[in-house]
Amino acid sequence: MRINPGRPGPGRLSGAGVPKGCDAMHARTTGRVAAGALFLGALAHAQSDNLLTNPGFEDGTRAPDAWTIAEAPRGVAIRRDNRITNDGRGSLKLSKSVNSYFPPAGAAQTLERDPSWRAIRLEADVRTVRATKLVLDVQFAGDGQEAHEWAAYIGAEQEGDPPVTHDWTRYSGVVQVPDWARTVTIAVQIWGPGSAWVDNIHASPVEGAEPAPDQAPDAAPDSAPTIPAAAPDDEPEIADAPPGEDITIAGDANKRYILHNPAGEAPAGGYKLLVVLPGGDGSADFAPFVANVAARAMPEGYIVAQGVAPVWTDSPDRIVWPTKNLPGENMLFPTEQLVEDIIRDVRGRHALDAGNIYVLGWSSGGPASYASTIRAGSPVRGAFVAMSVFKPEMLPALGGAAGKGFYILHSPTDFIPMRFPEDARDRLTRSGARTNLVPYEGGHGWHGDAFGMIRAGVEWLEKNAGG
Repeated sequence: MRINPGRPGPGRLSGAGVPKGCDAMHARTTGRVAAGALFLGALAHAQSDNLLTNPGFEDGTRAPDAWTIAEAPRGVAIRRDNRITNDGRGSLKLSKSVNSYFPPAGAAQTLERDPSWRAIRLEADVRTVRATKLVLDVQFAGDGQEAHEWAAYIGAEQEGDPPVTHDWTRYSGVVQVPDWARTVTIAVQIWGPGSAWVDNIHASPVEGAEPAPDQAPDAAPDSAPTIPAAAPDDEPEIADAPPGEDITIAGDANKRYILHNPAGEAPAGGYKLLVVLPGGDGSADFAPFVANVAARAMPEGYIVAQGVAPVWTDSPDRIVWPTKNLPGENMLFPTEQLVEDIIRDVRGRHALDAGNIYVLGWSSGGPASYASTIRAGSPVRGAFVAMSVFKPEMLPALGGAAGKGFYILHSPTDFIPMRFPEDARDRLTRSGARTNLVPYEGGHGWHGDAFGMIRAGVEWLEKNAGG
């Protein structure tokens, strides 16, 4: 995933129905579908097999009936439009006026998976005006696992390419359904600046899907209508925060992190440290968001270090943040070691307050955040875990949690059931840890005042786990 215009891989981080951040076996991610997507070929289908309710967005007022639209970030609008339609009396309009690619936002509809579904064909009519990135996404959840795959990508193909403007065009793609999936979520997501209208979206179970060459409509001349700029605001946009320093530890390309140094003199007791394990694919493309965490969410005196997930395998089912008890294919070292190597490297550059070292992980980064904190002898004093699973059988002995703090943020409407964070709270408390399970509205992803929520969690850790 790139934050700049281009073709990011899917990091699921926010927006309606976004397993963001999130990625299979609670940490795996897929999504290698190019513009125009995978085509089914000559396989015929009938509109009667559509799995979706209100697929033409005909019914509803500002919000279309049967679709979930989470609270959109500032500068993003998602609503039903009864003026611009391909046919009928409605469409879904998605627009973004801020020059950033994170977090995404969208509309989604979740279905109970029928065991006979082996693959899903997803198609829709799309109209764009200077669109940079829009995706049709298919998301899966079940048994504590999650994954997703883009069925279609609409927008600029490469960094530096112009935005795309075209009239109604049919996009289509086919994705395989994992055996473990219990629910299937169909989502339309806007990531980058521009506007798009979606109509006649159709999802149907298929068999025998075959990939076909990429297809994408030609962009219209640059004289196309422009998107208005965002209104001034007291808060900086995600892209405005100062970038961090990209560091490779001891020349090992697999041990990479992005360091956000604070301004001003070091505190007398040393800097406090937050190590971040992003969700999604755990890549460096989350740097603009983490830069804003450093600039807007942290109390004074903090250094923020964003780990970059090593890519141990090209498998679409890879574990993004493998651990000692949940190793990944071709893994050379677990995430617990990476976290401790990052702490050690930061300590070589700055004086650190050993009593205030924490880890923040969401979605795919959650399990490794638990493991890095609980491991015997870990220098991490507490963990902030958001929108993730808790699998004690894949963690170190929970006795290592004694005396430490765990701030657990989870939405009751997340596709990851509340039983996971509740189990984490109960088991860790019984093991001698201090815990705080905090619910929030909006489902999976960062919604509302994300930076305020992160600050509240860090401040709680300081009071309840700091030394």
